[in-house]
Amino acid sequence: MLDKFTQADATRLVEDSGTLRVSIFAPMVAAGQEVRQNPIRLKNALRELDRLLERYGPDREDQRDIVKRLSALLDDDEFWQHQGSGLAVFAKPGHCECIRVGISVRPEVHVAGQFHVVPLVPLLTESGWFYLLALSRNHVRLFAGDRFAVSETDTIDAVPKSLEDAVGRDTEEQHLQFHSGRGARSEPIYHGQGGGKDDEDAEVSRFCRLVAEGVFTQLRPQSSPLLLAGDKPLIAAFREAAPDQLEIMDAAVAGNYDHAEDSELHELAWPLVQQRCSEEAGNVAARYEALQAQDQTTATPDGLAAAAREGRIDTLLIADPADQGTASAATGTESPESAQSEKDRDDGRINELVAATWRNGGEVRTLANLQMPVETRAAAILRY
Repeated sequence: MLDKFTQADATRLVEDSGTLRVSIFAPMVAAGQEVRQNPIRLKNALRELDRLLERYGPDREDQRDIVKRLSALLDDDEFWQHQGSGLAVFAKPGHCECIRVGISVRPEVHVAGQFHVVPLVPLLTESGWFYLLALSRNHVRLFAGDRFAVSETDTIDAVPKSLEDAVGRDTEEQHLQFHSGRGARSEPIYHGQGGGKDDEDAEVSRFCRLVAEGVFTQLRPQSSPLLLAGDKPLIAAFREAAPDQLEIMDAAVAGNYDHAEDSELHELAWPLVQQRCSEEAGNVAARYEALQAQDQTTATPDGLAAAAREGRIDTLLIADPADQGTASAATGTESPESAQSEKDRDDGRINELVAATWRNGGEVRTLANLQMPVETRAAAILRY
């Protein structure tokens, strides 16, 4: 199972077309009693898959192969041991690829000649996706979050688990300890009873620097913002020690959250992130509107397709797939089947636009439906 989903992964999946491609998205629970519901959610998705395959065409061996591979996951205990906030499954004859994602996804099943990656686009954009670092002297916890939830992420070895882990100090068991930290002349640093405030400040500074460098190493090349949670002096020390490339939000959550539940952290964090998202969305929407008069935007299917083909898309704006409803929802005169077919065609077009934009070095942004500058699911700011 993959834990990271990159632009290269999305492009690879979109370009892997064929006679039968199955894409499944299911919300998951990372911890607690409700984790037992996770296999049930995939089972429900497989029921929907059976229904769609009946409409897709007569029963074939390749269909049976996909269903067999996906059904085997239901009894794979190891597979269900560690889940994130969402699960994405991409299957084709002879191959099944599962991605554990840190954002909540709506339950969806797609059967087509191309994989559907649009629900995962927010993973690869800055819109609503963030990291939260809960920092104290005793614990360092990193969370991935979005508008729905936060879930704790395992940190790499380079990220210290505590101040003690960073500076090699154990005040309960050792009176004097030597560790591998070095000063300006490369002398070993010793800790003992004689340490004063200057020594303590130096330890905190070293701790924050190691945490910041480790987190930066773990998160790159992600460009999502990092929100800090901790007491104010420690947050100030972290900001001072962090590399400039680490995108730290100005706002922070003050206090000690060593034992806070995920839901509590999300309740405190999301309003701060949401404010940032609203400001950024307003900026990009205003930019689109300003460039409309200069004929440097497009929102029609033909105009978008041509701009993508010619590499002219600077910024692609798509309506957030997590929003309820879309701009292409059914009218009162449309049948459910007709509306779904139109949505499937839209999904395919957006898939292609996203892949083409990234392939040509453009940016993709997801906006809430109400923040889109035009009433379509996709629009673009053009390079020329």
